[in-house]
Amino acid sequence: MNQLPPLLYQGSVKNVRGSTSDDSLVFEYSDRYSIFDWGEMPDQISGKGSALNLMGYAFFQYLEKHIGLKHHMLGLVGSGITNCCKVKNVKVVRPTKQGAVYNYRAYQDRLVNALVPLEVIFRLGLPKGNSLSKRFKTNPELVKQFGLTAVPLEGALLEVPLIDFSTKLETGDRYLTYDEARTISGMSEGEFQKLKNLATEIALSLKDFHQKMGLELWDGKVEFAFTQGEGLERDFMLVDSIGIDELRLISHGKSLSKEFLREVYKESEWYNALNAAKEESLITLVDFKEICKTKYGQQPQPLSSQNKQKAEDLYQGYCNSVYELMNLPRPFSPELNVKNYVEKYL
Repeated sequence: MNQLPPLLYQGSVKNVRGSTSDDSLVFEYSDRYSIFDWGEMPDQISGKGSALNLMGYAFFQYLEKHIGLKHHMLGLVGSGITNCCKVKNVKVVRPTKQGAVYNYRAYQDRLVNALVPLEVIFRLGLPKGNSLSKRFKTNPELVKQFGLTAVPLEGALLEVPLIDFSTKLETGDRYLTYDEARTISGMSEGEFQKLKNLATEIALSLKDFHQKMGLELWDGKVEFAFTQGEGLERDFMLVDSIGIDELRLISHGKSLSKEFLREVYKESEWYNALNAAKEESLITLVDFKEICKTKYGQQPQPLSSQNKQKAEDLYQGYCNSVYELMNLPRPFSPELNVKNYVEKYL
């Protein structure tokens, strides 16, 4: 592999390399993992970074071919089982924080070649314990923004995808109504509708893809950047990545995705302390990680050897199956695939 550009930003699972003035950047996917907004967890999952990089590259090509989607992917960096790719550089304009309130004034200037400050969530079903069903219980009027006449049944698949939004550039994710999402991002009504339509197309295309793999896709999240459109309306391109970390996949009623890692840690004392710390953080504005560590004395523990092996097989096997379905050479050991994973672990 050629020498990589200097480190620009290190996230909990991904490094960004290059300069803010460059036309392109390098995404370097690590074997680190993160859940519950904690950031880097205490151990690593071998092969995860390369698997996420390769499956992301494949899905960008797939969506471009099947629905004509524009994206920021320029190609893989290196050959073989590589954990790096080159992407178009887009500006990340972070909102300024005033006390507990975030100011999105910069987005009213109708930015172009800039990240949309939203997580765009598509929901093809409402699995048990999902966040939207909980929000429907506290605010039944929320059904109106989705064009529904009644609250959907929890635990059931939906006839059409629901498009939901949360913040992207705040300390913690915060769910937004449609009015809030459109307002803070500075979108016109036409642009906002275009974004929802794109997310719906992605959801349905990925649903069909995973059905061929024998999997149910229940929900996922994607990110976009503003691009120059025709006339006054801006357009969008898909950015970041698409892969098993962004999707909730079910096989025979059981999770085949990053969700299984969340389920492992939900049985821990750390998880209970974390939820309490997050509640306190909303009131005190003290970082919830500090509260969790100092007040409750809790930090996440490493995975057991069995769960670590399960995670490694998941990422590499899923990537192999994605490539096989796209008629591409499988990058990892041939015995690793979704079918064998299901038989062994589910």
